[in-house]
Amino acid sequence: MKFIFLQATPSGEIVAFVFILAISIAVFFAIRGILLWYWKVDTLVKNQEEANQILRSIARMLELREESTSKSD
Repeated sequence: MKFIFLQATPSGEIVAFVFILAISIAVFFAIRGILLWYWKVDTLVKNQEEANQILRSIARMLELREESTSKSD
């Protein structure tokens, strides 16, 4: 009875696997960077964060306004 999964693989196959894996990861990140640039994801995220900050400041101003009107009543 042979256990194929326990047999040692030649070091050449391991080196080839690691090399192909490294190239695949590099290609993935290169394509990802191009797609993010093309769809301007970084700009969209920045604009969304700015909009959130503006909305928070508006909410704070409304809370302060509400508190000042409720105190004067």
